[in-house]
Amino acid sequence: MDLFFCILAKISSFPVSNIRNKYVAKVKPGEHSLVIPLGAKAKINIEKNTSDIPTGIYKLELMDISGITWKTDIAKE
Repeated sequence: MDLFFCILAKISSFPVSNIRNKYVAKVKPGEHSLVIPLGAKAKINIEKNTSDIPTGIYKLELMDISGITWKTDIAKE
């Protein structure tokens, strides 16, 4: 299984207990992604042993259904 599909499988089984929703519109795991409805806001805690991931700068990109994206860099030290 390539990395893309491995990541999709992990996102679809993302633990609801690691999502702290702020508003009535809830962020939740979907079949292939996190479902982030319009007006939703949540803090997402990614609990993963990252020791096997090399140190560096990684990009997180979120895209909504219309194609609008939000991007940020994440540093792994």
